[in-house]
Amino acid sequence: MHSHLVARWPLRLLLLVLVGLPVPSFAGTVYALVKESAYGFGLQPRPDGVSVCFVGDALTARPDRVAEVTAAFARIEGAVNLRFTGFTACAPKKKGICVDTEGQASQCEMYPEDIRIVLDGTTFDGITTNRQIPSSYSDCLDLGAYSSWAHFPHIVDHPGYRACPWNAAIGDDSDPSTTPPTRYLDHPLHEIGHALGLAHEFLHEEYFKVEGPNGSICSSSSGTPYGVVNPGWIVELTHVDLKSVMLYHDTSCDVAGNYGFNGYSMQDRLALHILYPEPVLTAELFGRTVVRAGEMVPLRMVWNNRGARIGTVTKWIKWNVGGRTSTQDVFVSDEFKTPGTYPASLEYEDFLGRVFSLDFTVEVLASSTFDNRMAAVAAATGVMP
Repeated sequence: MHSHLVARWPLRLLLLVLVGLPVPSFAGTVYALVKESAYGFGLQPRPDGVSVCFVGDALTARPDRVAEVTAAFARIEGAVNLRFTGFTACAPKKKGICVDTEGQASQCEMYPEDIRIVLDGTTFDGITTNRQIPSSYSDCLDLGAYSSWAHFPHIVDHPGYRACPWNAAIGDDSDPSTTPPTRYLDHPLHEIGHALGLAHEFLHEEYFKVEGPNGSICSSSSGTPYGVVNPGWIVELTHVDLKSVMLYHDTSCDVAGNYGFNGYSMQDRLALHILYPEPVLTAELFGRTVVRAGEMVPLRMVWNNRGARIGTVTKWIKWNVGGRTSTQDVFVSDEFKTPGTYPASLEYEDFLGRVFSLDFTVEVLASSTFDNRMAAVAAATGVMP
């Protein structure tokens, strides 16, 4: 099992992703201090990438494990619009100025890197490290648990917790059925996922109603630390996902979770895609933009098509296709009877207040023109005789 830090705040845990308002990057010596109520967004925004470092002598004492964990970050870059930088030894604590949301400045001292990883078999300041949360540093609490863990998304960017020399501990858990034992890929992905904005999937109110691969209802995760279901204020970006790396290994229903090798699931990737969109906020749609006269125009948001909880991840949606409007995630018009090219647009605001937009056109073709167009497409993409 893997325990994760929840400290100083009431036990209000996340479901899949809990996010809040973006804050400036921790660049230079000026740090942003956001009110507690705003936390939960993970490490965003980060236009210059998320900085990663290894604590103490990890680079020389455990180069093999450093390489494996670094490779896990490379896999994340292939799944989300985010880049990681550094991968060197963590820098010493630095002094700087913390500025709160009221504009008040004060002296502060903290570690500069975003994700600071401690590994087994290493030392820090001449002391052998373990996977416990260090208690001898300001704003670090020792929960007494020797386990892999990572700071939850709602505190990972909090200036106070940057006083902790490490905010992620990744163990060497391995699959004993292989020779030699193979370290689980999903293990570091799980812990890194917390920093990026992902939380335990078993906090979903529907999780303990779902049958696992063996046909049994998942139940063993219900006894895990902080296994509070549906705190009531969380943001559910996707539906229950038994393939998520953000689950523990739930033997009751044969769910691999963080003890697997599959990497981020499609729903994990979707959540990260929503959290970390492309720099140009382009609305994404799925459907047909070329139709036959007399047909309807069926369109929908890509987030909807991939399985997001649209009512949660968006504040509002606006479609306009040839003057026909809709505020639903799925746009289904009445019949377009007159051939022509119609201007269209899709715009929506996500739960973080970011507005995505796209201008496009819808072509309505006469029946014969439509048939010729489709025949040409089929000929161009079909198998040559």
